[in-house]
Amino acid sequence: MRLWAGHAGVKVEPWVSQETLWEREAAKVVPRRLIVGTVTLDDLPYEEWEVVKKSPRWWGVETAALWWADGRRNLLEIRDLLQQEFDEIKIDLIQYFRFLRKINRIEFEEKPERRPCNY
Repeated sequence: MRLWAGHAGVKVEPWVSQETLWEREAAKVVPRRLIVGTVTLDDLPYEEWEVVKKSPRWWGVETAALWWADGRRNLLEIRDLLQQEFDEIKIDLIQYFRFLRKINRIEFEEKPERRPCNY
């Protein structure tokens, strides 16, 4: 490709990732579910739901994200999987998973083992 581009007078620049601050942070967060099934917030008053606007018990981005929280995938990988299933992700996954950790529904893996995920 470079050789052909050079003959055509086109300068080829190497691709450089333009990773955002959110993506760098999300790559470090590896959540693991502590519960079986979907999350219910029935034990919390609505005022304490923080970033959650509707019950995550019903199918949506929040519920689907939790299914991918297996202690192997980071939030960047989870976001990429969710984008294949949903048109729009309106919730900040980092804030959402920090909230779930605060209420003991998930935990973050300290040193995630980087092994390939079978999507």
